[in-house]
Amino acid sequence: MIGWTLMIQQILNFLSIELTVLLTAALPIIELRGAIPVGISLGMSPVHATIISFI
Repeated sequence: MIGWTLMIQQILNFLSIELTVLLTAALPIIELRGAIPVGISLGMSPVHATIISFI
């Protein structure tokens, strides 16, 4: 599990914040429940994270 987490962290460091939130929202298991908190933790406003998640 640690290797999986490290791989995801490296991918997230490479991508822009908006693209990270968009891709997280597209994952079937995580969807909006995970994408909005990820966006907020990366420094986006809650409104911006929500809008990007719905795209």
